[in-house]
Amino acid sequence: MINIIEETFPMGICDIGIRMSGGADSSLAAYLISVYSLKNNLGLNIIPVTIVEETAPFQLQFTSGVINILNNILPGANIPQPIVYHYSDGLKIQKFREVEKELFDSNRIELMVSGTTKEPKEDIGYGEKMIW
Repeated sequence: MINIIEETFPMGICDIGIRMSGGADSSLAAYLISVYSLKNNLGLNIIPVTIVEETAPFQLQFTSGVINILNNILPGANIPQPIVYHYSDGLKIQKFREVEKELFDSNRIELMVSGTTKEPKEDIGYGEKMIW
């Protein structure tokens, strides 16, 4: 996984926003970028961004917990608590785009990273025959 970062990560940037929900995908992305930064002495500033849904207020709690864990297991990562935005109208993707534009326009970030789950859009045919 670090090879993917080494091969695709833009050089010369410092401030990296990361969409964090507290889930496995965004947490792993934050971890890997932190490891990459520490391993290569890059001093990257990881800036977590969380959009708290009215129907999922626990996202902030989970994200904060993940950040605390990352800072404990990766001394020197110094990941701050997230920038938090709230929304309630169901337009999460639009809200993230507005947030990203605001962060880029204010020169707060130079790159935004998103670790999201890619779930199948249709039944993959296992149905009741799936074996666990």
